[in-house]
Amino acid sequence: MPRTLCRLRGTTPRSYGPASETSGAREQMAIFVVMSRSANADLKAKIEQEFPTQYFKFAGNVWFISAATTARKLCEKLGVKKGGITGVAAIQTSPFYYGVANPDLWEWLRSQIEQSSDA
Repeated sequence: MPRTLCRLRGTTPRSYGPASETSGAREQMAIFVVMSRSANADLKAKIEQEFPTQYFKFAGNVWFISAATTARKLCEKLGVKKGGITGVAAIQTSPFYYGVANPDLWEWLRSQIEQSSDA
């Protein structure tokens, strides 16, 4: 499973994961967690603009986003880069999850997973 860390530390984006992350592998629907180190109005605006019906705001600086892309391309679409939006991590989730949270989150996750399996 590709994992990309964009501008979490240092000045250079670092990418971790198999070669398929950058080798043009077929992009499948995935759910990502996007976290900002601090409040970021530019990031919030880009998420709302680029993914108006595909995100769930979990907490102040944390969003779930459903998209057929990779973590790297998601960051690029959001403008996460040196000289752009920084202090952000985008992590692709696994299909397994557990926790105690707002029921709206579980409903959103269920609906996104069902939509991706219908595609």
